[in-house]
Amino acid sequence: MIYSFLMRLGIRNLVYAGVTKGMSLETSHGLQIANFASLIAVIVNIGYTLLFYFSGHTLVALTNAPSAFFIALSIYLNHKKFYRVSKFLLFVTVPLAVFVISVLFIGNLLGGHIYFLLFAILPFTNLSYSDRYLIAVYFIINIFCFFYVEYFTVPLFLPANSSFLDVHTQSLFRGIAVAVTFSALSFVLLYFLRNTHRNQAELVKTNLYKDKIFSILAHDLKGPIGSMGTFLGILVEQKNNMSEEDVIKGLKELQKNANQSYVILENVLDWVRKDSNKIRYQPDHVKLHRLVRETLDLLQIQCSEKQIVFEVNVSEEHFPYADERMTSTVLRNVFSNAIKFSNPNSRIKIDSKDSGEFIELHVQDFGIGIAKNKLEEILKQVQPSSSSFGTMGEKGTGLGLVVAFDLIRQQNGKFDMESELGFGTKFTIHLPKVN
Repeated sequence: MIYSFLMRLGIRNLVYAGVTKGMSLETSHGLQIANFASLIAVIVNIGYTLLFYFSGHTLVALTNAPSAFFIALSIYLNHKKFYRVSKFLLFVTVPLAVFVISVLFIGNLLGGHIYFLLFAILPFTNLSYSDRYLIAVYFIINIFCFFYVEYFTVPLFLPANSSFLDVHTQSLFRGIAVAVTFSALSFVLLYFLRNTHRNQAELVKTNLYKDKIFSILAHDLKGPIGSMGTFLGILVEQKNNMSEEDVIKGLKELQKNANQSYVILENVLDWVRKDSNKIRYQPDHVKLHRLVRETLDLLQIQCSEKQIVFEVNVSEEHFPYADERMTSTVLRNVFSNAIKFSNPNSRIKIDSKDSGEFIELHVQDFGIGIAKNKLEEILKQVQPSSSSFGTMGEKGTGLGLVVAFDLIRQQNGKFDMESELGFGTKFTIHLPKVN
């Protein structure tokens, strides 16, 4: 069963065996290093077993061989989420095998005890600071084993004519031990450097989130919410002196600010969920016509404020293979963007087309358009940039299209954007027809 498990998985999957999405970064890295160490140990163990066997030391080979099974078992146990048992097996099996073979057969002749120096640092890479006493004890035991084998061990079963006594054989095995030890240390250091680089990138991204969210709170949300508070204060203090027309006008402004704040918050939440992988991709064949209509219903207030008419010609026979929630978010952001930059009393055309491999959705407004250099900047951007004001002073966060572009990519789709300053913008979404 374990053999088929190992054969079924690739090297990368072996290293990531047992790693789950909810696992902390520290635990994940430790587990990956433990799996990597186990994988290297299995390969080295098999290599030594073959060397012992073909050099005529069958008993040594038979003594050494079983440890490869137990080391491989530690990876399998991680895969099955038996993390503690796996660590115990790895930390005990490898040093024990080296110690037994050194004491019984080879002593310090072949340099196998050099591996104790490598084993001593293994817990530092995959145990946490809370296990510091265990790390210290394990370190001391391995250092003791190194010095014991180096200075005090006399092999119990070493024949006088053993090839292990040959200087060239000793040189070969010692060279292998030193090479494997330093190679393993180099891999571990490179792994830590890679993870450090990733952590720094995550820190930069986190700071970007913080700065962007503070900017939104300070500018984009402060204005609408402040206006709502001001009007509510006036309504409470002067309700008897206000005409019904003034109250209705104020309530409409209040509704506009509330809707604007809601859209801003939705974009921020979508952006954070997207980059923290909190949006799960659950594709199915969705009815595009229904999603378009539902999204337009949500944006009815913005449309009525600017007297914008949507000309919808989306076929009821178009069912792209997409995630419904992701696609709804994409449509909301694209439609909102079209409304924002459309002139009052204008129109927006929405139609669909079957292009063979994809279902295409075209959204075309006839608003202010986008300059060529700005369009190139929008299409290339991965992180949000500063947002422009709409034709009626609508504020934005610069997040909407970033979220939309990324959600389209996650669904194996494509997008195109064409615009001409003063003549409007055409946005084309390509969603796959099949998985």
